[in-house]
Parts: sequence; C-alpha cells; structure tokens
Amino acid sequence: MKQSNQGEVDGEVHRVWSIANSYPNLFRVPTPINYIDQVVFSSVQNVDIKQCADLAPYTVGIVRGVKHAEECTRDLPLQRVFNTSAKMMTMLSAQ
Repeated sequence: MKQSNQGEVDGEVHRVWSIANSYPNLFRVPTPINYIDQVVFSSVQNVDIKQCADLAPYTVGIVRGVKHAEECTRDLPLQRVFNTSAKMMTMLSAQ
C-alpha cells in the first residue's frame, strides 16, 4: 500500500475499506474482483468466533502486514505477530 501511495507501483488488490483514509493518493475502484475470507485455525476444538472481540480470551497469532488481521486484533492483549504464515502455523501445531 505504501508503494502504491508513493507512486512506485500502479495499484493493489485486497485492501480493507477502513485503510483507504490512510492513503490519500489512492482511489478506490468500487468494482469487486476478489474477496478475502477471514478464518481461524485453533488448537482448541469447538471455538466459535463470529467477530473480532470473540478472540479476546485466546492467544492470537497473525501474519505481519495482513491489515485486516492487524485491525481485528489491534486491542487484543495476547497477540503474537509472525513474519510468515508457516512460522505461525508451526507455533500453533506445537500447542
């Protein structure tokens, strides 16, 4: 997003609505061409997550740079940030 905002690349796909205000040089094209499904992988069975706040009792891992995950977990006390999804999944499988 930073590169697009600075004119280094022509544009991006996969951005959440709420970050558009942080990048004033970018124009949103309102035609959807893809979508993102957020999912939860858990070492605990029968976890029912309907909204971001439902993650609060858990230690949550996210991948650095995935903005919708960063926003969803911003206020959670037990967040861990990983550089890759592989490292995150390795931590989860060790639980």
